[in-house]
Amino acid sequence: MHSEREKWLRVFRPNPTAQTRLLCLPYGGGGASIFRTWPAALPDFVEIWGVELPGRETRSTEPLFESLERLVGVMANAIEGALDKPFAVYGHSLGAIVGFALVRELRRRTRLLPYHLFVSGRRAPHLFEPSPMHRLTNASSSRVSAASVVSLVSCSISPS
Repeated sequence: MHSEREKWLRVFRPNPTAQTRLLCLPYGGGGASIFRTWPAALPDFVEIWGVELPGRETRSTEPLFESLERLVGVMANAIEGALDKPFAVYGHSLGAIVGFALVRELRRRTRLLPYHLFVSGRRAPHLFEPSPMHRLTNASSSRVSAASVVSLVSCSISPS
């Protein structure tokens, strides 16, 4: 039986000496395994923790949440104990929205904040989106590659 924290967080390359953790939230329908190769691309002082949402991969039999507030409330309960080191949050697309809501929930509850929130694949989460990105053609949309995000994260997270 897995603990609640283990259900929510997957660590692909544990690094107990890491100075910081990067919580990574995937796009809608994606699972934590999309971040499995990221540890090799980041400095050793960063440990990647992929967030596994209900209904995805190892949790495919669990029901989905129908409320963002409920999702982040349950998630915050499960992961609070893992935030014992400096941390940052990265979310892509739907993960950006969930990451933003999670940070707000952590601030409301504990005043525990990441030193950075990275979002990609959508506008800043606090801004209204007048024309949804899914309506863009491939030619007019820009894609954020994992390599460019890893590069950004590497430059933005420092051990001090």
